[in-house]
Amino acid sequence: MPWYGIICAPDAKGPGTVFFSTPVDDVTHRAWFVHFNPHRPLGMTVMSATPDVWDFPPLPPGGPENNWGQNRDLMKRGHATGFPQHLGTEDFAMFIGQGPIVDRTTEQLCSADGAVLRVRQALLKSVREFTAGKTPTLADNPDLDYAKAASVGGVLPAGSDWRTLTQTP
Repeated sequence: MPWYGIICAPDAKGPGTVFFSTPVDDVTHRAWFVHFNPHRPLGMTVMSATPDVWDFPPLPPGGPENNWGQNRDLMKRGHATGFPQHLGTEDFAMFIGQGPIVDRTTEQLCSADGAVLRVRQALLKSVREFTAGKTPTLADNPDLDYAKAASVGGVLPAGSDWRTLTQTP
């Protein structure tokens, strides 16, 4: 089933990104990144600025033998992930590092993995609905108003409640 995500604009009236992927077979998918700005012409964005438009986002520069080319020296100097190429490069290193199909038989989830469990349950429900000849509820649910879907972001002072970001003025 297609999967979608929204990356919120970095500032008010700034550009946002929608990304989605859809399975091709059991081990591959196609992904698209769509940059948009409903407030003004898009122009160049941090997400679209890349020296190689054919390699977007850049794939990790290495393989499993060297942690996918992760720059540990850069991390010692303060870089969070060691992948300075692009924000998406660190995501791709994580995806590729898992291998095509992950063996979860020895997985040990904890209470912090509740969201992972709920997503898996929802996906399995969708598979059951699809194999029964029904449109999965997640794919076509009249109770969900996708026009109201929005991402929010911001920097909050220490001690602030993150839920204030979701309140409309």
